[in-house]
Amino acid sequence: MNRDKRLRTPPAPFASIPARLLAGAAFALDPAALTMLLLLEAAYHPTRHGMPGAVVPHAIAAKIARVSSKTVVAGFRRLQKEGVIAVGRAGTHPRGQGGANPTATIWRLPHREGGQGVPHLPLAHGMEAPAGSVRLAAGLIRHDVAALSGRELAVLMALAASRHRTSRGEMMDSSPLNVGAAHAAWLTGLPRSSAAIAVQGLLNTGRLILAQKSEGRRAATARLASAYLRHDRRPEAAAEEGMVTSWSFLAGRKTAEKHCPPLSLLDTTDVASSRESGGTP
Repeated sequence: MNRDKRLRTPPAPFASIPARLLAGAAFALDPAALTMLLLLEAAYHPTRHGMPGAVVPHAIAAKIARVSSKTVVAGFRRLQKEGVIAVGRAGTHPRGQGGANPTATIWRLPHREGGQGVPHLPLAHGMEAPAGSVRLAAGLIRHDVAALSGRELAVLMALAASRHRTSRGEMMDSSPLNVGAAHAAWLTGLPRSSAAIAVQGLLNTGRLILAQKSEGRRAATARLASAYLRHDRRPEAAAEEGMVTSWSFLAGRKTAEKHCPPLSLLDTTDVASSRESGGTP
């Protein structure tokens, strides 16, 4: 690919999530709050809504995550209580015929706005706060929310945020990760049995790639799929460099998730739309 063509390639949407926040969210937040945080991170835009923020209508969030509207509301409320998000502009609910179009709430993510501090959610006891940010494709985040259980999502995000990251979002330590049940339970606060089931699910779907099986007291180790290790804003440039950063491998696997919604629902514009949500903020 020549340089001119590369420069004309539009950047792929991605979320840059502070590793410290993501690790704390995987440990301290309930599945509903973690899910809503990830959808907000994927939908965040610095200018699209006239202010920095994200629009995730309740109806669409419920459909993607396969949860009730009450669960969605509870997730947003928990994030507000923890100071992770704030209302940028409240949604409107006009009633009666001839009223104005309803609009969805615009949520601010202070940690994505320059100069704002990262909320200090509790980490696993004795865990060193990871530095840097985890960069994930917005489409990958929505696909994971749609396809994974709450415990699988928690374990995946905890592992992704368990080590320091560079300014480009790459893991500083590239050695295999400890994916033993005890370690996964420590990172997430899950029971060991639940953590073990979650790890197996991530291995089955290719999000984790086994490096070494458990042997005696030695825990199993695995590597994260490359899409969770580094996100290049220009996939074509990454392909030219021989990097595999696409997350399309998930859709083509024999173990692909049957309950995942259509990809059209996972599109950025659909999630960000407020008028197609039926007025639910």
